[in-house]
Amino acid sequence: MPAFRVSFDRVESFIGGALVLRGGEGAIGLELLYDNLLAALCIKRVRSFVPHVTLLRDKRRLLPRI
Repeated sequence: MPAFRVSFDRVESFIGGALVLRGGEGAIGLELLYDNLLAALCIKRVRSFVPHVTLLRDKRRLLPRI
């Protein structure tokens, strides 16, 4: 797979307490990489994949911010 750029444009809380960076259109390359890895390993996708970077874990929830 060719090299690609990734950009994250918002911070959000996931259920379970993870504070994460997320990206919309800027994270499409990560989704393609994930799908290609699953195909190469002959693994069927069983749940959705949300490209993100976990910053910390905390029980407090944060509303999505752009």
